[in-house]
Amino acid sequence: FGCKSLRSIDLRSVVEIGMQAFFRCANLTDVKFGDKLETIGIYAFDECTSLEHLNLTSIITVKTWAFRSCKALTSIEFSERLERIELNAFYRCERLRRIAIPLKRDLFTFDPHQQAYNQFSRCE
Repeated sequence: FGCKSLRSIDLRSVVEIGMQAFFRCANLTDVKFGDKLETIGIYAFDECTSLEHLNLTSIITVKTWAFRSCKALTSIEFSERLERIELNAFYRCERLRRIAIPLKRDLFTFDPHQQAYNQFSRCE
C-alpha cells in the first residue's frame, strides 16, 4: 500500500492477491505472476502508474477496480482460464492498446445501475 520504493515484485508462488495489496505503488514496473495465481482483488494494483504490461495467463478472476488508473499500461494477456472480469477492473488505463482475451460467454459482469460492460471504461 503506497510503497514508493517498490519497483519489482515476484508473485510466482501466490494464489490470490488481496484487496489494495499494491495500491498506489506508483514506481512498480515489473510484476512476475506465476501459474498458480487465480484471483486479483479489489484495488489490488490501483494507481500503479508505472506498470506497462501484464501477463495474466493464469488468472481466473479480476475483481472490480483491480487495475484502476494504471496509466502506463499498454497491453494485457489473458488465457482460456479467464472466467470473469468485474466492473471497472481496468478503468482509466488510458494507454491500453492491446488486450489478448479469450472469446467466452459471460466473461464480463453486468450491473444495470452502471454503464453496461464497462470493464475498460476510459481506456482510449
